[in-house]
Amino acid sequence: MRTLFTLLFLVLLLTGCASVEPAAQQEEEEVSTENRSFVPEWYNPLTASVSDSAAVHGFAFATATDSSEAVLLAENSALNNLRYEIDVMAETTREFLVENNRNTPYSEASFIIKLRNTVRDLPLSNTTVEIETYRPGNSIFHAYARATLPKNSLWDVISDHLNDSEFADAFKSSSAE
Repeated sequence: MRTLFTLLFLVLLLTGCASVEPAAQQEEEEVSTENRSFVPEWYNPLTASVSDSAAVHGFAFATATDSSEAVLLAENSALNNLRYEIDVMAETTREFLVENNRNTPYSEASFIIKLRNTVRDLPLSNTTVEIETYRPGNSIFHAYARATLPKNSLWDVISDHLNDSEFADAFKSSSAE
């Protein structure tokens, strides 16, 4: 009898300690699949900005209780991420010019400051901003934004505002790759 009672106790103990992981995991997968259906195919949460052969892109995601606030936040963030990508491209070009020419004005602090200010103040008027929003149920608004600037427009704007033909040519050839 004692053995039967011990065996019953062990079975109840093991049953009580059994994991409910599969049920919780299945629920998480359903929620995750539901949220993914609203995310635009061009949005990747791990990529804030990218440059391809034709354009420079900045991406953003924002949430707010008001739809116009969510859109404004996403748009501003996408434009900032686009500007960051342009800054990375400009700095890569400047470093390339410094490495290939030992006596160059591109390593001087005055040029670096001028370049940073130029990128910061670049007019992004030719930028196309694509916004996709959704509101799951009665909760907060989700806004996804993609800011796209064609490279030919970028080259024109950089050469107009920097007034340095050697840098503009190097920028165009390095960013065309």
